Amino acid sequence: MIQLITLPSDGLRVLFASFQAGQVGMLDITDRYHFVQVGNAVDVGGLNAGPHNHILSPDEKRLVVANYFLDEDNFGKIHFDGNHEVHVVDVQDAGVSVESNFNLDFDTAFSWGPSRPHGIAIKQ
Repeated sequence: MIQLITLPSDGLRVLFASFQAGQVGMLDITDRYHFVQVGNAVDVGGLNAGPHNHILSPDEKRLVVANYFLDEDNFGKIHFDGNHEVHVVDVQDAGVSVESNFNLDFDTAFSWGPSRPHGIAIKQ
């Protein structure tokens, strides 16, 4: 299920994140009637990762993806917790790839314990 989409300024491509599949991919939308996937979708956490938010960098070369949707803990009905990781995806003309040297896991990043990444901001 594609939940998130981002349209770069050139209007020729769409970046998408697949909720619960933990994947990010890119479509060429030059022909508005026949979208074509560019390269392979990349794994940003695996099955049930739950990309919740993503933001394209100002230079449009990176897409930052936060994996967390919603978990109402033991009092609610919604339990799509994701894996609490943040990934950086390189955006190129030939497709997307995950930056392997960026590793941010909100379950281990803070001294107080696990946290849930929700919003994203990028500093220029």
